[in-house]
Amino acid sequence: MCRPPLGADHDVRPLRARRSLALGLSWGVLGLTLTACSRPAASAPPRDAGAAPPGPVVRVLLPTSPGGAETCFNATDDNGNLLLDEGCDVRQGDVHFMVAWPDPSLDVDLLVVDPSGSLASATAPSTLGLVLSDDCPRAGGACSAQAFESVHLDADDVPVGTYHVRIVVQTGARARLERPLSVRFGARLKDATLAREIEFSADAREVTLAFSVADEARVASPRD
Repeated sequence: MCRPPLGADHDVRPLRARRSLALGLSWGVLGLTLTACSRPAASAPPRDAGAAPPGPVVRVLLPTSPGGAETCFNATDDNGNLLLDEGCDVRQGDVHFMVAWPDPSLDVDLLVVDPSGSLASATAPSTLGLVLSDDCPRAGGACSAQAFESVHLDADDVPVGTYHVRIVVQTGARARLERPLSVRFGARLKDATLAREIEFSADAREVTLAFSVADEARVASPRD
């Protein structure tokens, strides 16, 4: 049986315009759905050969310096001002997803699909304006030796609907996942942010998340 993320009832701070976001879960502002379960404990019996592989371990992160300084390249709204890694040459938007990890020799992909079903790729924005604005370390010298990817909305209006996010650790002959890899993930949708630390392993290299934004006018309209 899957268990909810640790601290799930405390991870999102009070923010304005809560009604603008459709809740996928009752405890928070961002509508977050995980399709991968936490990895079983080390003492768990071996799984059957036909069973689904275990999912990554997901931990809730809270702001560490509200009103203070921001830490660069950790994909987290450290100071609680609704911006991820501001002042670190990371482009911002009312919709913003970001991942960061410590080992530039490993490649982690941030794949974001907008509510229309369009992917923000390295070659083109999504149909509704999501842009893969930072693709590091693939971008070379522009990355300043940092390993992170960032997708932001390059538009004034936030499209309503569900945003699907896949985080995938790419492995190959030259970049094998020989030890657990901790990846920081941050998300902003309008007036809310959240942060997670996701621990990937050789048997758990992918996680899928979903975030929903409601039609504010429809939420606010009175019933007939």
